[in-house]
Amino acid sequence: MEPLVLVALFAGGAIAGVVNAVAGGGSLITLPLLIFAGLPPTVANGTNRVAVVIQSLASVGGFQRSRKIPWRVAVALAVPSVLGAVGGAAAASLLSDEAFRPILGGVLILMAGVIALRPERWIQPTDAPPPRVGVGAFFLFVVIGAYGGFIQAGVGFFLLAGLVPALGLDLVRANGVKVVLALVLTAAALAVFAATSLVDWRAGLVLAAGSGVGGYAGARLAVRFGAGWIRWALVCAVVASGLEILGVRAAITG
Repeated sequence: MEPLVLVALFAGGAIAGVVNAVAGGGSLITLPLLIFAGLPPTVANGTNRVAVVIQSLASVGGFQRSRKIPWRVAVALAVPSVLGAVGGAAAASLLSDEAFRPILGGVLILMAGVIALRPERWIQPTDAPPPRVGVGAFFLFVVIGAYGGFIQAGVGFFLLAGLVPALGLDLVRANGVKVVLALVLTAAALAVFAATSLVDWRAGLVLAAGSGVGGYAGARLAVRFGAGWIRWALVCAVVASGLEILGVRAAITG
């Protein structure tokens, strides 16, 4: 990659870090960015996990310092999440770039719609004690892990949806479990993509560095300006990226 492309990746990672800190969904930016930077879609899908793993490590450390992680629940759900992630990543690694591109474009547009509908409104917290993880929860998190392993983008919402309405955790503890599960399932998926040579480590580390800078700035922006403005900017950017990946613009202009 040329130095200018690496600078663009750092800048894009910083923007994604801001988005993650303020509203969530940074992978919806970084995944198309890696493709527009010249990586094949399947390699971009694997490379994107490098930044997510590093961000998740930092998040787990922050929650652990605040003692907000119910580790019994996190460890119990880590097993199905990792199993699902390995299967999802293995399936993604078998796809050609031509097959993966329309799937990615469609998922981006779908997730833009999810963000626009503000799904956090439907996640109602509770004061119940941490529940026992039963068979139903096990299979639910296998499915969520498989989605995260396959494409990653937006998996945080699905994790919260499984932890709050389905398992009855309050939002603070649910977010603590979420960052642990995001870390382990993304690390498992990254290992699969690395083993199949679908990771560009230099691009991933540059993206991760930018995301760290953006995350710090995003926390300050969230306090000052709120999250509403960035939600709609994210929706517009993701829809545009999805249409570009699907080739809609080229079909219209060509």
